[in-house]
Amino acid sequence: MTALASRPARFAITGGVAMIASLAAFALARRAGADGLAPTAIRLAVSLPILYLGYSRWMFADLLAAERAHAGRGAAELRMVARVIAAIAASSLAKLALEPWLVADLVRRGADRWIELVPLAGDLVYGPGLAYVTLAIGARFRRGQAPGSQRRVIV
Repeated sequence: MTALASRPARFAITGGVAMIASLAAFALARRAGADGLAPTAIRLAVSLPILYLGYSRWMFADLLAAERAHAGRGAAELRMVARVIAAIAASSLAKLALEPWLVADLVRRGADRWIELVPLAGDLVYGPGLAYVTLAIGARFRRGQAPGSQRRVIV
């Protein structure tokens, strides 16, 4: 399997592991009495290190190695951190905005038994889409290079 062909699979596996851990954290936080933004914030804090390591060290391992060879370790790591932070931030901000509203709506409707499934909407619907698009855009743009252009060397 080529590096590019395996990226979607690695993205899905990383997201699946993070989703399982974050669902457990969300359920435990709710059972411990947390409400409002707290359960979502706790679950995102649990999933962040999983997503960062999965994306930067596994999904984009080939890109990181190429950038290290070209720009050096420090610059390559900084670019990868920026790329992954942007993807996680896009997904997390959407979840922080929507999940508390969804939970409140379910409580208002008396559908409390469905609350622990609220994170699935973000983890399976809008979260991965936002993260993948952000990562794909970040992987295409390199310092001094626009899509479809020749790599320029600045001396």
